Amino acid sequence: MITGCSREHCTQQENLSRCSRCLVVQYCSPAHQKEDWSSHKSICAKLKKAQDVVDKEEAELRAHPGDMWMSANPFEDHEGMFWSISETRPYMRARYGVVDIQMTMDTQLAISAALSNIMDMLRLCRGDNMGVRDIAPGLFLRLHRDQECYDFVKWWARVYSGEESKTYDWGDMSQPYLSIHNADVFEDVNLFDCGEYSEISTLLPIMLIKIRLLLDLRMLHATPLYQRSNMRLGTDVIRNNATLLATQDRTPQIAEVEKQIQQLYDAGCKANKQTWLAVMNPEPIVKRPRPMMITPGGVDDLHLNLLYNYKAWGETRGATEVLEEFVRRNAGRK
Repeated sequence: MITGCSREHCTQQENLSRCSRCLVVQYCSPAHQKEDWSSHKSICAKLKKAQDVVDKEEAELRAHPGDMWMSANPFEDHEGMFWSISETRPYMRARYGVVDIQMTMDTQLAISAALSNIMDMLRLCRGDNMGVRDIAPGLFLRLHRDQECYDFVKWWARVYSGEESKTYDWGDMSQPYLSIHNADVFEDVNLFDCGEYSEISTLLPIMLIKIRLLLDLRMLHATPLYQRSNMRLGTDVIRNNATLLATQDRTPQIAEVEKQIQQLYDAGCKANKQTWLAVMNPEPIVKRPRPMMITPGGVDDLHLNLLYNYKAWGETRGATEVLEEFVRRNAGRK
């Protein structure tokens, strides 16, 4: 993911200016922007066109005088239930189109903008009729916001398959929404393990979070306390934990996280026996046309969720190697 100037081979990270059309690509100088224009102009034009559609649809909704189906202030009066008003759906679809393009642009600004769009779409439509909640975890992880990712995935898991699945009232706007914050990322993974009914959309990000924890714990365990000040830890969960950083022996935590990874590994294999092999080698699948229909646990389900998550995995140094460890450990198991 590009965090600085988008001109190939440029490493400049400061004093950058955004492209005035797409707003999610930066350059260190007019010269570099001009040199990059031939490769940037196509996606830039697509995003600008998609955003223009969103702006048009929003303007029409805000200009609506109100009637028996929709108020004159739908963004405020129908917050949380947006999709139930049919007139809002073209706007929501247009906004999804913007997210779809931003996700492919691989700049930090684009990924941040895509995630902001998704979170606002969920604010407007709590029930998530368009399924954008499955996109968010991979974006959180690409931005190294692991704690927020865990909280987000845990909330949806609790409401859809956990203790609140039978009691949560989607029509009651006073109910707490996305209300889990600073959950214990080291806790057990029983909530996410539903055997053959486990959701691939949940398993892929949770597995990556646990692997990032394991990688950091192993690094801490192998690094003397006096050498830790310059360590590049992969997850904010450990970077922000002073107790973990100040303790040498991490053997108990390593063993527990490895146990959790094994449980997630088993759940993934039950959901689709190709899950982890596909994560280790996603290119043959993600290059195929995007599936239009999804069968839970099917190859199309795996395909779609790989599209949402494979870049976060690829950007995590050592993640696929850990996964390979568990593939070897489980070779021959039934």
